[in-house]
Amino acid sequence: MTSSSAVPNVLTAALSKVVRRGPLDEDDELQLARGAVEKLEERWGSAAAAVGNLGKARRGKLFWQTYSNIC
Repeated sequence: MTSSSAVPNVLTAALSKVVRRGPLDEDDELQLARGAVEKLEERWGSAAAAVGNLGKARRGKLFWQTYSNIC
């Protein structure tokens, strides 16, 4: 057996163990971490939306200030 043919066999054996065991996300710590990440994603999305709205408001204010100076 050559070293190049041994590598695929090792990978196949490792993958078959993972597949037989099922998903690795069954661990309690991983579930808690996933929940924490989901909460952070929601908060990040809310913060991003707030920043976007703030940018729109600032651009609108600048537009009206510029427009009122012209007229």
